[in-house]
Amino acid sequence: MKKNILYFISAICFAITVFSFITIESNAATDYQESEPNNYVGTADVIDISSGNTVNGSINYEYSSSGDNYDWYKFSLKKGSEINIKTYFYIPEYAGRLFIYFYKSGNTDEYQYDNYVSYNNNLGYAYDNSIIYLSKGTYYIKLLSDADGNYKYKMKFNTEGFETVNEPNDYIGQAFSLSSGKTYYALLNSHNNVDYDFYKYKASNKGYYYLTVKNYNIDSKYSGFKVLALNKDGDEKEIFPSSYGKNSYWYISPKKRETQLVCLSKGTTYFKFGDYHLDGKYTLSITKKPSKVTGVKAVKSGSKSIKVKWNTKSNVTGYKVYRSTKKNSGYKLIKTISNSKTSCYIDKNKKKGRTYYYKIAAYKRVNGYSCRGYYSSVVSKKR
Repeated sequence: MKKNILYFISAICFAITVFSFITIESNAATDYQESEPNNYVGTADVIDISSGNTVNGSINYEYSSSGDNYDWYKFSLKKGSEINIKTYFYIPEYAGRLFIYFYKSGNTDEYQYDNYVSYNNNLGYAYDNSIIYLSKGTYYIKLLSDADGNYKYKMKFNTEGFETVNEPNDYIGQAFSLSSGKTYYALLNSHNNVDYDFYKYKASNKGYYYLTVKNYNIDSKYSGFKVLALNKDGDEKEIFPSSYGKNSYWYISPKKRETQLVCLSKGTTYFKFGDYHLDGKYTLSITKKPSKVTGVKAVKSGSKSIKVKWNTKSNVTGYKVYRSTKKNSGYKLIKTISNSKTSCYIDKNKKKGRTYYYKIAAYKRVNGYSCRGYYSSVVSKKR
């Protein structure tokens, strides 16, 4: 499933007979003009996206005898990107299509993305505006048509550098290793079939972990954005609860951030993200539940206050202080402290003669979620 904030324009055709359409979007100084021959992968025009962003060219009918049935281009991404593609195809007749295929270098038998633009009677030419997601690497673009015409197409990089997960990670053997408490940025591109992202986490001991996933825009009428847990043999592990009972599937809706507290066994657990026909971006993190805060004490402070003290912890964001007037129930959060070096809290204006109970939990904020740790031992003080 995976970008320099730049603007790249990947192919654009102008038919000489409709040259006036060029005025719709004027050519930039860095426009590229197709160079022939570029009819095969080995003769693909190389596009340097760091210095230019528009390509102009012409193409003949797919089955014509002119020899210009295909146009190939080649470009490289240093980082994965969300790419906005605008394609124009200028043709003299009232019907015709331009077909566009993207291939990852080394695999020109299976395209990463495909699309076509058709003649629009209202515009007088063919036009399409689409968004795709590509991981870092080298790509080839193949163009073909069922009409003679000129084209122009642009690629604008909207979120270049979003992806921090190394691709490929399409199988369990390519799983990307996760570290606790870190946010990872990833892309899915399964426009044609399926793109899975595999991850692995090695737990030194059995314990609880917060798995947080933010789905920015992944949606599909065919399936949902799905997360599964697997063991080393590829078998599903039932660690995600659902309304139907324990279930190994977890669905995250578009524009939602969700967190599951899951129990992982000692050793390596694999996670599988994605499904059919899903394109978009997401973040994920796995965070070990912080351990108990130790050294908690409660002492009188002044005439009406109680000071709660504890030993500070490393690798946490801060602490949450809970209070109740009963030892075993009724605790409410009274203070969130966002400084890991703070070691006390003064609870003011307490009623004389009443006993107050306190417990502390450390928390770590990761991927927009506060991962709360285990509660400390309960301490009390009579005011």
